[in-house]
Amino acid sequence: CALPIYTLMECAYEGPVHVVLGAGYSAEKERILRKRMDGSALSAIFYRDVRDMRSLMRQSCAGMVAFGTTAYELMSQNVAVMAYTHYEWQIPSAKLFEALGCCIYLGCAEKPDEMQSLATRARDCLAAPAVMHELAKRGREMVDGKGAKKVASLIENMVSAEKDEQLLDVLFVLAHPGDELLGCGGTLLRHVRAGEKVGLVILGDGVSSRRKESDEEAVVMAARKELRTALQKAVDRICLPTWYYFRFEDNRFDRHDLLEIIQSIEPVFKRHRPRIVYTNHPGDLNIDHRRTFEAVVTALRPGPGQRLESLFSVEVPTSTDWGISLHPFQPNWFVDIHAHLEEKLNLITLYSRELREDPHPRSLQGIRDRALQWGRFCGLNAAEAFVLHRHVARNTANE
Repeated sequence: CALPIYTLMECAYEGPVHVVLGAGYSAEKERILRKRMDGSALSAIFYRDVRDMRSLMRQSCAGMVAFGTTAYELMSQNVAVMAYTHYEWQIPSAKLFEALGCCIYLGCAEKPDEMQSLATRARDCLAAPAVMHELAKRGREMVDGKGAKKVASLIENMVSAEKDEQLLDVLFVLAHPGDELLGCGGTLLRHVRAGEKVGLVILGDGVSSRRKESDEEAVVMAARKELRTALQKAVDRICLPTWYYFRFEDNRFDRHDLLEIIQSIEPVFKRHRPRIVYTNHPGDLNIDHRRTFEAVVTALRPGPGQRLESLFSVEVPTSTDWGISLHPFQPNWFVDIHAHLEEKLNLITLYSRELREDPHPRSLQGIRDRALQWGRFCGLNAAEAFVLHRHVARNTANE
């Protein structure tokens, strides 16, 4: 925090200053800083271990900080920001926000020539209240907690749903991370390795329902991060450039209106118009699987511009096995995965939390045996089984 203080002293600023000392700022450094300030016009109030930083920020008309998280927090609280950078690699980000009118970039500590004029620039800013007011306004508009929505809108505006390069041959829409490998990993790999354009939609976070009462929030967050990392590694190794992760709460899809889930996937179908869709089976034990099927079937109701040829449901070990329903899993479509079985098993190990010891159906041996069983059922070495729910023989020449 010494750099902003010395800068304010150099530009002869007069007025109260809130000085927040971080955990790494020693008592000796604080003593030196206070001594250096003796005789200056600054009226400094020092803080440590601040519990309510938001209130403290809101009391300020401006903040002078190193560019980063604190700068974003000040913007979110409608406070004008004057920022400097410690390192050269931070400069592009700081200059971008300055170009957006959200802050004033003062200079970089690794560039002595810039730091020489830091006080002059700070003085000019402090002497222009209208400029500071506009900075605060623009910063709040940019850092408003709706970043993900803004990015999604930008991407949607950049990408036209009508462009051929957005069309997919195959789309897998499943409830949880891991379903794509446990239920149909061999078929997914077969489509990708054949050069088809393949996409993946995962609707649920796959973790939240497994939280124990004794688990702290950090434990849950770590589990979510682990599962998210496993999904990322899986799609990277499979080479899936098109995938979505919506993060509905695990085993709580029934807490959402079905319409909400439908509306989350309808834009995906509209943008990519897949020919083949795979989703969870309607008779599964897991409520999320059943709701996923209902949402997909509804979102894929026949209409203009649709390219759908085939809609399949997949089996997921344990959930499909243990379901008691009017819709038992009775496969009528089988896919040869002999050439992809080992790769599927290797990929499944990424989801270590989903695996169990043999003779559990989700053991690696159980998954291998299932593929061999379905293979024997239809005269193949290894296969995956599906239920074909809809098939439309389209005239492709008229697309």
